[in-house]
Amino acid sequence: MVRGSATRIGVGAANQATLDDWAGSGTDVVVVDLSVNLKDVLSRLRGVGGSVTASVSGLVGQNIADVERELILQTLHHCGGNRSAAAAMLGISVRTMRNKLRSFSAEGMEVPPSSERPRQQDGAVT
Repeated sequence: MVRGSATRIGVGAANQATLDDWAGSGTDVVVVDLSVNLKDVLSRLRGVGGSVTASVSGLVGQNIADVERELILQTLHHCGGNRSAAAAMLGISVRTMRNKLRSFSAEGMEVPPSSERPRQQDGAVT
């Protein structure tokens, strides 16, 4: 059984009555008791300003390439340099992420190193 709050999550066994109800079913029993403050979750999803519209209004007049670059780099920083995680969060492919970062680097921008481990291919690190 899992119980928790915004600051603490505890894991324990389900009570005996719950287990007795499932006895003989031949399946594992998983019981989840979860409390969510919906108002808090929605405000976090909308961001500090309360909505995406409020956040975007501050970008009016900005060059879209600059906004895109900053969004990609900040998302990459948020993901600790993990390009796959950042690409997934942004809804772009890892190849697109790699190409964008290569282009930023060619323009003289500092691009953080990847946090992903190098892959082994025929005994060589790529």
